[in-house]
Amino acid sequence: PFSQVLCLEGDFYRQLDDTAKLFIARKLMEHVQESVLYVNDGNGPDRVYLGAPRHFVVGGGMILQISGYAPYWIRRSMSKVVTATILAPPEPKDIKIPRPPNAYILYRKERHHQVKDENPGITNNEISQILGKAWNMESNEVRQKYKDMSQQVK
Repeated sequence: PFSQVLCLEGDFYRQLDDTAKLFIARKLMEHVQESVLYVNDGNGPDRVYLGAPRHFVVGGGMILQISGYAPYWIRRSMSKVVTATILAPPEPKDIKIPRPPNAYILYRKERHHQVKDENPGITNNEISQILGKAWNMESNEVRQKYKDMSQQVK
């Protein structure tokens, strides 16, 4: 289709006024005997083509036109690369302020590794049961020590 499609350098095309562009388009229409349009080369080089729309869509070509802008011609294989998805920003999640540890949690945390080391293969549930029973049997002085520690953490 080279005898039916005119290729202009982008700088040259932009120097033409509308009258000159219309004159060139009319002369090419007389030559090819069909309607023509200008399209920017969307495949890389700064060029503008003038030709019948059918020449731009053969072989996987595509003409894209966004309202208010001149049309662009791209090869379909290139169009797969230029697709994009626009996502709305995620809704901000409520900030969760962790609850300060209570006296038993501090007691358990301090003794957890000791129980685990003394009982290889023990599960966390079993450790919690052992330490829960131990906590219930602790003196008021020991319990008060951990209550004071929990107040300091707050």
